[in-house]
Amino acid sequence: MGAVPFLEVREVSRSYGRASALEKVSFFAEKGRNTLVLGPNGAGKSTLLRILALLTRPSSGIILWEGEPVCAKKRGEFRTRLGYLSHQLFLYNHLSAEENLEFFAALYDIPAREQKIVGLMEQFGLASHRSKLAGELSRGMQQRLSLARLFLSDPELLILDEPFTGLDEESSEALRSFLLSLRRFNKAVLLVTHEVREAREIADDLLILDRGRTRYFGEAPPSGKIMDLYHEKTEGSPP
Repeated sequence: MGAVPFLEVREVSRSYGRASALEKVSFFAEKGRNTLVLGPNGAGKSTLLRILALLTRPSSGIILWEGEPVCAKKRGEFRTRLGYLSHQLFLYNHLSAEENLEFFAALYDIPAREQKIVGLMEQFGLASHRSKLAGELSRGMQQRLSLARLFLSDPELLILDEPFTGLDEESSEALRSFLLSLRRFNKAVLLVTHEVREAREIADDLLILDRGRTRYFGEAPPSGKIMDLYHEKTEGSPP
């Protein structure tokens, strides 16, 4: 860890009426490292990711980027530095794969957009599917297209909520390889998944939540020991 973490979460809580989703969660994330987030259903994982994606405000606590608080005046600026992939892929099914990227590139005023779109379609194995309607693509190809969309803006922080859901073996392997490659490009990755087998070998750091609280944060143990630690820190229900 450097003197100032790239992303730091300090005692972040989120309540909905009397129900508490998160209670004083603290951790940090660094560029060039993949952080795996595990926890039982209802542990607060998706709530945490939505807060980090600046879609939900915490009830208390603070988020810092490179030591600077994410305040209301700068939320737009910080939002341009992150990419968020949720359960919803936010694709337009009536547009082709290429047209989807063209639409979002124009929406976010991406410079040199034509060249960037061609490069991303090659990188994500979409070049041969460029003319297919997004609604006709397999789930794996739709996931690749959504990731390509995120990278139009070259985000520094990638927030992924269940990215392996619905993927076949080939697409899962492609996603694992891609996430490993992000280390070379100095990206920070936060990954929530129920598919621990798919993600454990790429985890540099591990955050375990249970009932909205941090039960463990630190370097990930060897891949074969992650689930042992998970069961030790929680009540043992599947992540």
